[in-house]
Amino acid sequence: MRAERTSESAAKKSAEKPGERGRWIPVASRRRARAISLCVVAVFLLGGFAVTGCGSHSDGQARVTTRAKPKPPATPAGRQLDWFLTHLNARKLPATTEIAAHFAPSFLKVLPPEKFASSLEPVTTEGPFIYEGSSSPSSPNRLTARLDGATGASFLITVAVTPGTPHRINALFMQLAPPKRPSWRATDAALAKLADRPSMFAAEVRNGDLQTVHALDPNRTGAIGSAFKLYVLEALGRAIEAGKASWQEELPIRSAWKSIPSGTMQNEPAGKRFPIRRYAGQMIAISDNTAADHLIGRLGRAAVEKAFVQLGNHSAKRNVPLLTTREMTVTKLDAPVGLMRAYARAGSATRQRLLPRIDAIPLSTEGGDAWITPRAIDTIEWFASPADLARAMVGLDRLSRIPGLTPIRAILSKNPGVAVDPKIWRYVGYKGGSEPGVLSFSWYLERRDGRTFVLAMVLNDSKHDIGQVSASTTAMGAIELLSRR
Repeated sequence: MRAERTSESAAKKSAEKPGERGRWIPVASRRRARAISLCVVAVFLLGGFAVTGCGSHSDGQARVTTRAKPKPPATPAGRQLDWFLTHLNARKLPATTEIAAHFAPSFLKVLPPEKFASSLEPVTTEGPFIYEGSSSPSSPNRLTARLDGATGASFLITVAVTPGTPHRINALFMQLAPPKRPSWRATDAALAKLADRPSMFAAEVRNGDLQTVHALDPNRTGAIGSAFKLYVLEALGRAIEAGKASWQEELPIRSAWKSIPSGTMQNEPAGKRFPIRRYAGQMIAISDNTAADHLIGRLGRAAVEKAFVQLGNHSAKRNVPLLTTREMTVTKLDAPVGLMRAYARAGSATRQRLLPRIDAIPLSTEGGDAWITPRAIDTIEWFASPADLARAMVGLDRLSRIPGLTPIRAILSKNPGVAVDPKIWRYVGYKGGSEPGVLSFSWYLERRDGRTFVLAMVLNDSKHDIGQVSASTTAMGAIELLSRR
């Protein structure tokens, strides 16, 4: 479970237009926080992104090519791109003095040289990259180009340099690019390369029903990571509808309900109050784990467990008792091995009796460095199939149409997951999940012509981490196919 250390302010920065501020969006390194995020690792906002610790499938093979590799143009921006690409593919941090010689002070103020390595890590794991040519229009001091990685990830990179010599980089902006020629067959093949248990479901929503567009083992139940927070949002909506809670209700921070990143609310002092709507917004937009656990504590486990049933999850019983994000983390990282194994083997009744022992274990900040491979993803997790996640997105949209519950739509649209074309899509709801060996995506997509689609992917691999940037590129291709339908 990786950590998204992206705060709301960082997310807003990532939405800025390239060139407004010179920056490379910072990312977290492979530390404890990287290991325990329950959300999808890449946050793509309006064409920009912030990423945390994206790994790649360890069996990935470099793309074989016999054609001559094109080179960036011999312009100031082209030469800086060539320098950057060389280091990106070498996976070696330039010396601080070299970084300072290539980046403008305004850029380095946002991203100091010492943070450069962690910023590059999620991207370098998807390389080496091939420069595929620049797009027009371009100028000597500004260039946008396509980079294709060995694992299947593709980026559009924009480099802007200062007008005068030595033409230092003052803007470096990357966004995922969809495959050049997407097809459903290519999508299936790409997912099969990324994980040993890939599954996907794409459907059109017609009068509340799902009409299959394309499917790859859509009913296979798998670990979904932070996508379980969709069911927390459902439980909250039901409570508000019943008058048992309200968006304005102020909920105090409790130390016992604090978890670890992703998110920021764990940094708030105990006793500080926030409206429930803020908890819900943080839980979805930046996958705040502490926000999710506070909502579970406020609503009760049973309410969230019921939400799995209400949203048509065919594996609802596997999510009983519901684990909080803190409990998930403690069980996999801090609990004695015997307790972890006992919980993994136990039925729901025994698990319920074991929870007090898990809750009594202090939440530490050590040990996460070693969590780079899958741990108990078939037993200690939250579970759903792609078809389950698609039904959840449709159910939440239906719930949001009830008077007083319209904030649900706004909350789900805070983070669209990947950059989409606003000329085609008028609304995008999204939630994903991630940990080593686990990756899930779920979208609710409304086209401007009135047609609505859902897309969900669940990728599990019991032996390897999953290339999340490559998976996101593949997902963008599937969204493009839905846009053409």
